[in-house]
Amino acid sequence: MFNRIVIGVDDRDGGRDALALADAVSRATGGTLVAVRAYAHEKHPSRPAVSGFEEGLRSDASADLERVLSEEGVAAQRVIVGDPSISRALQHAAEEDDAALLVVGSTHRGHVGRVLAGGVTASVLHHAPCPVAVAPRGFADGRRELKTIGVGFDDSNESRAALAFATELAKAAGASLRILSVVPIAVPAAYPAGLESDWVDETERAGSAEVDRACAAAGERGVAAAGETAVGSAVDELVELSSEVDLLVVGSRGFGPVKRLLLGSTSDRLVREAACPVIAVPRPEPAD
Repeated sequence: MFNRIVIGVDDRDGGRDALALADAVSRATGGTLVAVRAYAHEKHPSRPAVSGFEEGLRSDASADLERVLSEEGVAAQRVIVGDPSISRALQHAAEEDDAALLVVGSTHRGHVGRVLAGGVTASVLHHAPCPVAVAPRGFADGRRELKTIGVGFDDSNESRAALAFATELAKAAGASLRILSVVPIAVPAAYPAGLESDWVDETERAGSAEVDRACAAAGERGVAAAGETAVGSAVDELVELSSEVDLLVVGSRGFGPVKRLLLGSTSDRLVREAACPVIAVPRPEPAD
């Protein structure tokens, strides 16, 4: 499942954070790292006439990648590619390599220890052909093992895909799993105000039952799992969970292209506010 891990690497802190996260996943799962150094390049009619223009760009990018890999002490296959769009270059690299995971970093403008998707990362998160991991700013300065993996779960197809991914990752890494289901406070307008507490109680019981089944299923896969059901905002509860786990897995939006990422409001905020690395899992194919 984790054979190939593609990383978007540059000489900025975000690229080093992505490399550190990918290395942690690789050490836990045995996956092969593929470091991609993409450089922005579009051939204009005047530029081919300049001798060695593209060769110079490619040489500089290659030297940058070699330096970063050497400084970080990470062994990885090297891929150098020029494209007008950095995010498109990373997506194509993930497709061509049949990647199990694509890893990118956060923007340098975010708070240290928090995930904050920049322009390239945001674009990758909305179009990637595989799960995407986003490393929080400063992750390379304090590398952690993947001992506890959290996952948001609401029994939807998308959250089941996230749970399956998190379970397999936890199994490969020898990590434990924390499954969180969140019951929203808001009650549909069709319910009379007097039924609000009854609705919340019933929904919480249903969520707890779903979590119990999910924990049992993880246990059958040999993964130690604990579950909880909270009442409140899904984003706020998952952000809080992100400060207690080493990695958080969430699903994609419930509509859009299958096998492609398309973030919904919850996952979109998580990749901007989480206190640990976040992996977003693409929407699965619909059941027959």
